[in-house]
Amino acid sequence: MRKLTRKGAVKKCLNMWSLCVRERDKKCVLCGNTVNGLEAHHGIAARGKGVGEHWFMLLNGFSLDFPCHMLVHSRIGDKSLLEKWFALVDRMVTKEQQEEIIRARHKVMKYTIADLEGIYENLAKEYDRIRGER
Repeated sequence: MRKLTRKGAVKKCLNMWSLCVRERDKKCVLCGNTVNGLEAHHGIAARGKGVGEHWFMLLNGFSLDFPCHMLVHSRIGDKSLLEKWFALVDRMVTKEQQEEIIRARHKVMKYTIADLEGIYENLAKEYDRIRGER
C-alpha cells in the first residue's frame, strides 16, 4: 500500500468537501437543475495558490451544474443569472460568514498529513450527518 502524500491528502479532503457540498445542495443552487454531474464551486473565496483554511469550509461551497459553473467563473453571459448568483450568495451566507471566509483565504496553511487526515475525518462526519438528514 502506497503511503499518502501531502498532495494526496489535500486531494482526498477536497473530494470529501465536494461530496458534502453536492449532497447538501442536491441541485444547482443557481438554476435548480438536478441532473447528474453537479460540481462543487468555491463560491466566496476561490482556492487560489497555497492550501488555505477556506478550501475546506462548507459555507464556501455551492453546487452548480456545468453551464452555471462556467457562467459564474467567466462572469460572461446571462446577466440575470449572474445577479441571481450574487443575491443567492448573500441569502445563503451572512456578511459576517463571508468576511470570515475571505480572512481565511489570506491564511496559507502548512497542514501536515495528520492535520489533513483530521480535516478529512471531520468532513466525513459532516457528510454522514448531511446524509442522515435525508
